[in-house]
Amino acid sequence: MNEQIESVRCLIIGSGPAGYTTAIYAARDDLKPVMYLGMQPRGQLTITTEVENFPGYPKGITGPEMMEEFKQQAERFGTDIRFGVVTEVDFSKMVFHKKIGAMLND
Repeated sequence: MNEQIESVRCLIIGSGPAGYTTAIYAARDDLKPVMYLGMQPRGQLTITTEVENFPGYPKGITGPEMMEEFKQQAERFGTDIRFGVVTEVDFSKMVFHKKIGAMLND
C-alpha cells in the first residue's frame, strides 16, 4: 500500500450524512475541509432504496440520490473530496497528522 503523510486544517474521515454535514459547515466557515470517502463512499445510504424519514423530502428519496445531493452541496462550498482510506491519525498534538493508503484502483 502506498502511504503518504499530509497535514490538513480540517480532516473528515467518512462520507455518510454526518461527514457531509460536517463538510458543508466547515467549508462555509472557510476551514478548507478534506474528506476521505473510505471503504464505502457516501455511507450506507448508497444501498438504501427509500429514505422516508429525513426532513425536506416529503415524498421520500432514494439513498443514492440523497447522498449525491449531499456531495454536490459539499463541493459547492469547496470541500476537497478524495478517494482513499485514512490509516492513521496522530492525536497527540493540537496539529494532527494523518497517513493515507491509496485505494486499490489508484
